Amino acid sequence: MKKKSLLLVLCAFYACMSYAYNFEEGGIYYNITSSANMTVSVTSGTEKYKGICHIPEYVTHEGETYYVTAIGSYAFSGCTDLSSVSFDSNSCVTSIGSSAFAGCNGMMSITIPASVTSIADNAFSGCKTLRTVIIEDSKTTLSLGEGSMKGSSYPLFADCPLTTFYWGRPLSYSTYYKLSPISNQLSLNNLTIGPNVTTISAYMFSGNPKTTIELPETVTALGDHAFDGFTNLTSFTIPKNITSIGEYAFANCTGLTSLTIPSWISTISVGTFQNCTGLKSFVIPNNVTSIGNFAFNGCTAMTGVVFEEGDETLSLGYNYYNGNGGSALGKGMFYDCPLQSVFVGRPLTYHADKSKIW
Repeated sequence: MKKKSLLLVLCAFYACMSYAYNFEEGGIYYNITSSANMTVSVTSGTEKYKGICHIPEYVTHEGETYYVTAIGSYAFSGCTDLSSVSFDSNSCVTSIGSSAFAGCNGMMSITIPASVTSIADNAFSGCKTLRTVIIEDSKTTLSLGEGSMKGSSYPLFADCPLTTFYWGRPLSYSTYYKLSPISNQLSLNNLTIGPNVTTISAYMFSGNPKTTIELPETVTALGDHAFDGFTNLTSFTIPKNITSIGEYAFANCTGLTSLTIPSWISTISVGTFQNCTGLKSFVIPNNVTSIGNFAFNGCTAMTGVVFEEGDETLSLGYNYYNGNGGSALGKGMFYDCPLQSVFVGRPLTYHADKSKIW
């Protein structure tokens, strides 16, 4: 009997805890996060949020003014009748907690204000109607979590059938699973990159259905794995403003059939075209002075390569690397390529120990 009574008490306690909030104003529930700084976070309450919910810059309660600086964990979770959430233009919200909007199946769009610097795991899990995400312009990096109803190994918007995505600022996210927040968004046909984005992030377009992509002039670098997994990309012209190409930048772009290295690029990085099985030929301009290991690893359709005429020596890496007692041993750079024609117009240097250029 005592055990049964204790169980009832505990159930009542956790029920109260799930609806714990300090006050409610204008239909929104708040928790005071700092009495000294007069800040609050949006939380859940006794009633589920419905319709349109506007998050103010500040809220006044019992004569005191509090600034709204966070959307708490599970704040809107399970609010299936919530149609939209908006923020003040001068929003003070800096964080969106874990599972904050999980299961909001009536929400069609959301604009992440420039003030937000972090979005936790599962924030949009189960948001099966969310089609438009706008990340407002800012120069501050936005840290994004991961996770969906499918599991923690999925990107932040995996459950959302996105059609429109505005990318207005630098993003930080885990690349452990070789995915970006918008990877494998098969309905995403309206993708815009804002002026504050200067580097294409890792795996950003992986699984994207587009066949081409235009980069704004503000983008000056392709980060490591920038286009990795962009399998539908058929051709790409590196804009004049790009001065840096990261490692594995075009790896696994299996649909890529042509790409020209411009005169201002001097290095082809490690693994740049690894597993680009659509490349049939490649011209290496005389401005390129080094090609890193694995650059053409797995390019099984490449039958021709041209080393443009020049006086400067070109340094070549390996196709396959096997560290052995600190020394670099491996196969030749074009070992995987069934080359039928080669033009060598300049001096070449490469490690010849147990290796050949081809």
